[in-house]
Amino acid sequence: MGDPPKPAKGRRALPRSRFDQVRLQAALRGLVLTRYPRLLGAIYTLAMPDQQVAICHDLTEAQQHINRHPPLS
Repeated sequence: MGDPPKPAKGRRALPRSRFDQVRLQAALRGLVLTRYPRLLGAIYTLAMPDQQVAICHDLTEAQQHINRHPPLS
């Protein structure tokens, strides 16, 4: 896919959060990761192409589901 675009002169690129990194991994595999903030932490849903939805209680669990799917070609 290539490198991400460089920031404009005088601006620095912000580091991606872990959620953004995992969401990008999901998107590269054709999955959709959503975060629902709660009072203590968050709930994550992972929508799959076969219309199934996985409910995950942390990003590690979501990443395990994502790793089971091969990247799109």
